[in-house]
Amino acid sequence: MVHNVGGWPERRLCVSFGVAYCMGPFTTAPDEEMQSGEISQGRLVLIERLNLLRTDADLSDIADVAKLVERLHLSAQIKDVLLSSAGPFGRSLLLAIALEKGRTEHVSRLAQQVAIPLEDIEKASADAMQWAETAVRLSQ
Repeated sequence: MVHNVGGWPERRLCVSFGVAYCMGPFTTAPDEEMQSGEISQGRLVLIERLNLLRTDADLSDIADVAKLVERLHLSAQIKDVLLSSAGPFGRSLLLAIALEKGRTEHVSRLAQQVAIPLEDIEKASADAMQWAETAVRLSQ
């Protein structure tokens, strides 16, 4: 892991040298090479962290998360998902959270609502677990 990575070019350099994870102010800056309309890797990392905070936080923490989300200049759809699980991606987020927390009864119901076969979810979950185990093994 490399700390205090200042910009996206520096992050790409670290990755090219085999660094598995970078932290620093680059995560809140736009990536100059990113296509317009895409969500950057940095924003994806922040969105995941905010989602974890939102699902495990108490009310005072949620207010702080809301303030942070407003400062990120995200689309209205992404803000709705992060703050209230609303909008077109709300059910997908709830499905991911249910899967992560092992709530199988919710996974079945939400998968049906977003029209994703359970077999596809089980395969994607197994693939993600294998990827995570490989990433941990490589980082040791």
